[in-house]
Amino acid sequence: MEVLSIYSCNEDWELLGPDEVINQWEDFVDEERISIYIEPVFTKQEQECLRAFHQLWLSYCDSTPKVMPPLKEVMVTPEWQYLQREAKKLLLAFELRGKLSEEIEIT
Repeated sequence: MEVLSIYSCNEDWELLGPDEVINQWEDFVDEERISIYIEPVFTKQEQECLRAFHQLWLSYCDSTPKVMPPLKEVMVTPEWQYLQREAKKLLLAFELRGKLSEEIEIT
C-alpha cells in the first residue's frame, strides 16, 4: 500500500524522482514474489488486481528509457497517466480492508 500511495501522489514523484518511484514497485513485487501474495492474506480479487498492475508496470518499464526523463516530461505521457490512475484504483481496493499487520508474515 505504501508504494501504491507513492505512485498515486505527484508530490512523492517530485520528491523522489521518476527513477526511484518506478523502481520501488520491484522492491515488493516481482515474478517470484507475486506468488506469495495469496489467501487468506490477499483475496482472489486483490491477487488479480496485483497481477494486472504488475503486468502494467512491466509494460511501462519496457516502454521507458533506462534513465527516466525529468518528471515534467514523464507526467504528460498517456502511459504514465494510465499507470498512476491504475495505482490509485489498486490502492483504493486495498484501502477497503486496510493495512496488513506488520507483526504477521505474509506467507
